[in-house]
Amino acid sequence: MTLHTEIPNLSRKFFCIIDSANVELAAVISSYISTCGEYVPFFACPEATATKVPGDETISDRHEMSRRQAAVFGVLARNAFSRMEGAENVILAGLSPEQKSNLQFNFSDITVIEIQDVSMVESCLGAFFLDKQNIKCRSGDILNGLLIALKEGCRHR
Repeated sequence: MTLHTEIPNLSRKFFCIIDSANVELAAVISSYISTCGEYVPFFACPEATATKVPGDETISDRHEMSRRQAAVFGVLARNAFSRMEGAENVILAGLSPEQKSNLQFNFSDITVIEIQDVSMVESCLGAFFLDKQNIKCRSGDILNGLLIALKEGCRHR
């Protein structure tokens, strides 16, 4: 049996950076901004335990590993953003100040949408997708709900 799949187009409407531990928020946002046949860049930001400061690469303390991971992530996300030649909107979802301090982007010509939790998704993204129907599901079924939302062209609410 041969599987025929087409490579989705890269969407430049959104570029999403989300806290890696916040699966529920990622699923709800994905249900809003994903469309069939398009790939929306999503990047899971690792936990950061300290804010980035100049020269912190030389500090050896309990935050050293976290700083290194966050710095590497910041470079990877920035490079991906540059390679795709930017996006209309950048979504920063569930990120702590420590995580945001490692994102060294030039956001001057881009709309940045900050979403801290699931309760903010509708007010921040709803206007972009007025034609999508809503579905509700329990937080324990969030990933199954995402699958249904994507198949049906709906969004979590």
